[in-house]
Amino acid sequence: MSDTTKKCIESVSFFGLLNAIAVFVRESYLRMNKWETTSKFKFISVIGETRWWAKDRCVSKIFGSYNNPKDSLFVDIIQTLHEIYITDTFVPDVRFKAKTYIDALLKYETIVMSQIYLQMFASTTSLSLYLQTNGMDILRAYKMVKHTINTLENQSRNSEQVICVSDQFVCWANELF
Repeated sequence: MSDTTKKCIESVSFFGLLNAIAVFVRESYLRMNKWETTSKFKFISVIGETRWWAKDRCVSKIFGSYNNPKDSLFVDIIQTLHEIYITDTFVPDVRFKAKTYIDALLKYETIVMSQIYLQMFASTTSLSLYLQTNGMDILRAYKMVKHTINTLENQSRNSEQVICVSDQFVCWANELF
C-alpha cells in the first residue's frame, strides 16, 4: 500500500496536498484558533511516511467513508481555509496558501482520488490489521489475502461506480455550502 501511494503522480499530489494542509493549519496557533471556531472536531494529523495506515486515517477523516461523507471534515476544512483567506489579519502569503489549498481540494480529481483510496482502504485496512495480530491463523490470513485481491480486481474494473460516488460527494458538499 505504501508503494501504491508513492508511485502514481496523482497519488503523490493527493497525499501531499492533505499533508500540506495539516502542516499549514497546525504550524500556527492563529490558524488552529480559526479551526477551533469553525469546527468542533480535532484537526487532521500530519501523515507519517512510515505508516501507510496514517494515509487511510487522514483520507477517512477528511472525506468520510466510501460513499458516506456525512462524518467527514471536508466542509469544515474548506470553511476554515476560507476564513483564513478572507481575514486580512493574516499575511498575504498565508492567505494565498489558504486559497491555493481550497482550489486544490475543490478539484473534481481530488474528490475522485479520495473515493478511489477510500474504496481501496475499506478492503485493505482490515487485512493489514489482521496480518499484524499475534497468533494469527495462517489459513484465515491466506483466505483474507485472496479475498482482498479479488475485491481490488473487481473494484479496478468498476470505475463508473467511483465516478457515481464522487458525484454524490460533490452534491452532498454543495448542499452544505
